[in-house]
Amino acid sequence: AEVALKAAEERFEAAEAKAGAERKAAEEQLRLAVEAAEGRAKAAADAAARAAVATSTDACQSVSKLTMARWAQAARGVLASLLASQLETIIAGAFASWRAATDSSGVVEAAETRQPEPVAARPMEEPSAGDVAVAVAQAREADLLLLQKAEAARLLLATREQAMRRVMASLFASQLETFVRGTFL
Repeated sequence: AEVALKAAEERFEAAEAKAGAERKAAEEQLRLAVEAAEGRAKAAADAAARAAVATSTDACQSVSKLTMARWAQAARGVLASLLASQLETIIAGAFASWRAATDSSGVVEAAETRQPEPVAARPMEEPSAGDVAVAVAQAREADLLLLQKAEAARLLLATREQAMRRVMASLFASQLETFVRGTFL
């Protein structure tokens, strides 16, 4: 019976040693599985952090692009209003000059429509035929001289008006050209 007890103890010890070895192997597998899970969790956390940083960077870039677009739109608005006011000033100046040139031609019309001033009344005498002829000749000469002066004034003002229109047209054209060049440069 002692031999059977010793054999049972040896079997028990062998079974215990085998169970211990299996336990150690299971613990080792468990440790490796935990380390692998921790590694995967860490990799997933790192990937999530990189994705968050990338998303954050993308969001910052999107905000930056939107801000730049708003600034560009505001700058275009300011530039458009400045160009519009400049063009308005140029056109107003051209029309003011044209009106001034047109108003100065009204002087010619007034000179042509002006009536001669009445001559002071003299006591009535019976004029002789020679006096009447001389008076008629003088009146015709005075009318002719007045007409010549009016025609000369009209020609002078017409020449001035034409010259002023040419000057204004060239000034307006150069201003417009400068304006257009400034717009597209």
